[in-house]
Amino acid sequence: MTYDSEAKKLAVKAIGTVESNLNYRSINYNDPITVGIMQWYGVRAAEILYRIINENAASWVGVPDTLTHDLTDTIIFNDSTYWPNRYLTQAEGEPLRTVLDNNHAIQDDQATQDLGAYLVAAQKAGMSENTNTQGVLFFFVMYHQSPRRALGVIASAGPLSDIDRLYAVCLNEPVLGQYRTRYTTARDIIKSGNTSGVGGGPDPVPVPVPDPGGNTGSTGQTKTPGVVKYVQSVADQVHIRFVDGHTVIAVPNGRGWWIPSSDVTAGAPVPPIVPPVVVPDPGSPIGAQLVAWMLARLDLFAYSQGASRLLPYKNMYTDCSGLVHYCYSEVAGIEIGTYTGNQYSQGTLVAEGSGTLDESLLQLGDLIFFDWKGGGVDHVDMYSGNGNCVGHGGPDAGPNVKALAPRIGASVYHWVRRHV
Repeated sequence: MTYDSEAKKLAVKAIGTVESNLNYRSINYNDPITVGIMQWYGVRAAEILYRIINENAASWVGVPDTLTHDLTDTIIFNDSTYWPNRYLTQAEGEPLRTVLDNNHAIQDDQATQDLGAYLVAAQKAGMSENTNTQGVLFFFVMYHQSPRRALGVIASAGPLSDIDRLYAVCLNEPVLGQYRTRYTTARDIIKSGNTSGVGGGPDPVPVPVPDPGGNTGSTGQTKTPGVVKYVQSVADQVHIRFVDGHTVIAVPNGRGWWIPSSDVTAGAPVPPIVPPVVVPDPGSPIGAQLVAWMLARLDLFAYSQGASRLLPYKNMYTDCSGLVHYCYSEVAGIEIGTYTGNQYSQGTLVAEGSGTLDESLLQLGDLIFFDWKGGGVDHVDMYSGNGNCVGHGGPDAGPNVKALAPRIGASVYHWVRRHV
């Protein structure tokens, strides 16, 4: 097997089967907006529906204005905190099933673009799509469910492991292993090589695009190189889709910049323009690893207390407690609580008081809880050394580094808790 168009269809079939039973018209009413063969969720669900409106407007029939308005209103559509909390009603969802069923081609194209992001992650983990195609496809299935845990499986099994080895290690992973049927099904589909059921739906009805003076094809679609058609978040990456058909994948560098990584059409790597994300040294003390993780992601996440705050890479936002929860889970593999109240109630109390804090008592990674107004715990930061703390308090992007002493002085009371 080689990594070609058939292999990509096989990956779409494996993911689509375990996500939606290969149902292009699938809608999940139990969670915020979740649609399609890949069960795109929240912001990503809105983006695939926006693609349908723009690329196959003739198919957008019978959908209530309530949903159409939200997708076409610029402010609402671009509000990343709105979609993870936006549920579909039955009145919206039932006609939307027909729309989704009439847009297999757009869904297949989006799924293939998603695979481009997953492939970048596989390559960075040391996997080769050319010599270990089945293993890479199985990695895609894991990565679609949980990027961090998929990478953990690769780190444990080794990037050269074949699909059977990856399957065995996957089933021993604490979370992924709870989905034995899911991964058995995916493995069997990949090994079968059978791509039936993917595609086959109506092609989009071409919608003419105004020609700014470049070359216009027979459908009216402008092909001017360099003109951006849309920008989309995919996992922890950004895809920039151009009207001439190619897509540039950009990855975060942890400092608020997105670095061009590859062009999925041309296949040529794009030289990075800034240094890559700093990865914590696994040989350093765990507290130092926690701080390094935070410092490598300064200004990366928007601030929101929305439904995805505990999974900041899902929609690229979080809040103070969501960020430290994710950091401790990722780096230390421990559960410290999901909000400031239960994070404060766990761990070992190191210090408390008001006005001043003896920094000599602190260790890297300690959590500092603040009471700003005398009503109880309001905020949490992480001690990062040298008189500083790091955390995310909004309203701007975070995390940010701040001097510790002024924050202690501005608070009514503070507590320091040690979780590692």
